[in-house]
Amino acid sequence: HGIHGVLVGSIAAVYLIRVYMTKLQTRIYMYFGLAVLNGIGIYTGRFLRFNSWDTLSNPLSIIGTISERYIDVAAH
Repeated sequence: HGIHGVLVGSIAAVYLIRVYMTKLQTRIYMYFGLAVLNGIGIYTGRFLRFNSWDTLSNPLSIIGTISERYIDVAAH
């Protein structure tokens, strides 16, 4: 009877680890994605000299400038 408790406890532990690791990995990916977006935002404001209201008033200019910088990195 003791082995059944160990078996059920082990299965429960494996299940909890799988659920926890999935949530942890999702959270890590989310934080990494936010860090990348923050980096792009800082670069856009600091070096390309765009402001926060430019995202609403002139988004195509921001997209064009950023894509131009990434396409032809050596020229800049």
